[in-house]
Amino acid sequence: MKGKIRDIENRLIPKLIGKAQHNTLVSQLKAKTTTTDEKTLIAMLEPIVSKRALYEQLPFMRIQVNENGVFVFSGTDDVFKASQLAGSDDVKVLRDSLECGALGYLSDEKELKQYVIDNIGSYPLIAASSAYTSRPAQGTVWTPENTGCDKHFIV
Repeated sequence: MKGKIRDIENRLIPKLIGKAQHNTLVSQLKAKTTTTDEKTLIAMLEPIVSKRALYEQLPFMRIQVNENGVFVFSGTDDVFKASQLAGSDDVKVLRDSLECGALGYLSDEKELKQYVIDNIGSYPLIAASSAYTSRPAQGTVWTPENTGCDKHFIV
């Protein structure tokens, strides 16, 4: 899991918040000098990293799902029986819950993007990066007048 988490932190997070903001967060976490805004951003990134890492690594893990929760088996193959392991349907349900729905990482990413849009003034490094896309200005919307008799349509 550590390798997958590191991979997500190094490949996905810069795409979500921009490379400069990512590098700043990493250096400030190491120096233990994060601001309140940066702590808020980190708190929003943590569930994305953890859920996505588990989602991607789950097919390669030996797990058991029962009424008491999810158990991860580690060790040699003779310690557990294949009948104890979760079936592919259980793994699929667990992966779907980690990806979609109100508690999935996609929902967390959407919440992060909305937070960044709403608080972009606090994050100038994100604003300057390609990760940030501002909302379109509200203006008049032109609708083409197409008729079924025309040879060409305006889209």
